[in-house]
Amino acid sequence: MKKRSVTMYNLVVPTFIILWPPVWFFLAAIDGLLGGALLLVMLLGNLAVDWLVTALAMRCQKVPQVKKQSLAVLVPVWLSGFAADFLGSLLLFIVMVIENEWINDNISNYFFNSIYESPYALVTVLLDILFVGLLIYRFNMNWSLRLADLTDQQRKRTALTLAILTAPYLFLLPTQWFYN
Repeated sequence: MKKRSVTMYNLVVPTFIILWPPVWFFLAAIDGLLGGALLLVMLLGNLAVDWLVTALAMRCQKVPQVKKQSLAVLVPVWLSGFAADFLGSLLLFIVMVIENEWINDNISNYFFNSIYESPYALVTVLLDILFVGLLIYRFNMNWSLRLADLTDQQRKRTALTLAILTAPYLFLLPTQWFYN
């Protein structure tokens, strides 16, 4: 039996776009039940990771009532992560649509294949991940973790842990993996 190969070129989407919430809703609308299920899995998976990281960071610092404290800040931490990811995705999207020959030739064209083929594209994405990590830290430090009964030091450490462990490292995945 001859095995057929199918290449789906319409799936050529930079990885960071997958994390952009409007894209999720577009997928849910286009794909119906499958898109909605994918969206739900992504949202619940992100919620679980945020809770696990928050709870472990608090446990390592011997915060009393870790379960109660971590659940009290779960939704704000989750929303902070989404806001930071959205802003980072938006920044990369803006880089993609800028009408500049040098940026197109050295940065944004590599978003459609592999950022590892251009040092400029790789540095751009790494700086964006750092930017998102800083946003996650600031959002959690200044808003989310204030809802818990934590000392300033505990809040800083928990926010830093969240920033490091939940930064959007998926931005580093080569897009070509999704269509080759």
